Amino acid sequence: MFKFEAVQYQYPNQSTTFKFDFTLTNTGITAILGANGAGKSTLIRLMAGLTSPAKGSIYFQQQLINARELPCDFYQNIGIVLQNPETMLFNSTVFDELAYGPSQNFPATKVQSMVQKTAQTFALEPLLNLSPTQLSGGQKKLVSIACILINQPQLLILDEPFGGLSLENSNLILKVLQEYKQTHKIIIAHHDFQSIINLIDEVLIVENGQNNVPIKDITDIIQLANTY
Repeated sequence: MFKFEAVQYQYPNQSTTFKFDFTLTNTGITAILGANGAGKSTLIRLMAGLTSPAKGSIYFQQQLINARELPCDFYQNIGIVLQNPETMLFNSTVFDELAYGPSQNFPATKVQSMVQKTAQTFALEPLLNLSPTQLSGGQKKLVSIACILINQPQLLILDEPFGGLSLENSNLILKVLQEYKQTHKIIIAHHDFQSIINLIDEVLIVENGQNNVPIKDITDIIQLANTY
């Protein structure tokens, strides 16, 4: 699914050089763990094609990706939810937010059905006629995740997806992701390892701007839970 070959990135006017080298599995959930400033969000931006490496190569499904020259179908295959949901919401109602992606590819009757099904899955029915500006931070996060998943992307990238969510909505998202990972790839950057320990299949640890070898053995993952 994803392969980073000797990738390096450095922010302007900063001395830290981020270095990544790894290969991820095609399905299941990979958790990216690390302290604040370790490089998790930088790695997410590189995966999402939002930033180009200074050195090295990044491959998605054996295609070379680069923020300056992405494959034409790249964003048809991936969905991204960054930490700040406000940047993703721009339509007049929650219904229109959910309908925006499907409306590019399906007739109105199909879009209506997709929106209703997604709204039911995410318990968004009471919010459909509201403006996103009327929502709480947690509700905006929930809507932003629903807006991505309604399109069924092959790869789902989530940066701190549970921030601002109530326990009830966090559990709802965990349930949705548990089912989605059976046939899709999910990458989660998250600071609270304990809350997703039963969900993940693989762990990539980022420390001091570099990654360790991905951990896939469930026993090792459970032992790692005592550290994070």
